[in-house]
Amino acid sequence: MSLDDLGLIPTIKRYADFFYEETGIEVNVKILSIEANLDIYRNLTVFRIIQESLNNIKKHSHAKRVVILIEANKKRFNLVIKDNGKGFDMNELNNSDESMDSGYGIIGIKERAKLLDGILEIKSDISKGTKITLTFPMEREDESHEQGFNNDSR
Repeated sequence: MSLDDLGLIPTIKRYADFFYEETGIEVNVKILSIEANLDIYRNLTVFRIIQESLNNIKKHSHAKRVVILIEANKKRFNLVIKDNGKGFDMNELNNSDESMDSGYGIIGIKERAKLLDGILEIKSDISKGTKITLTFPMEREDESHEQGFNNDSR
């Protein structure tokens, strides 16, 4: 409901404050630039990715700080979520079917990124934390085709 009422950025900031109150993990939300806004569907998807990322951080990372960077121009939306936690071995996660408890959150993030036609990159190093980077186009291919069709003057 607050996404509809407040918009994406205020909702993320509010959630970061609640997250800090609940966990003691500091979340710094930095907006590099916002030149364009997302539709309701993309707002919700981005918010869910942030929510799941913070949930993973709370459960697994032992982090003290998280930085969320957001940048949106007319062509691309960029999101970075970086923590200073204990990190993990990416090979272990990728090769382990039995560690589904720790893998579900990442699977959900990957699926949501795919829905946005996004490129998701997850980097983690033991003792150095984890960094999630998501980039997706502001306009999806099917939307640009629809707009071209609607603008056709035939």
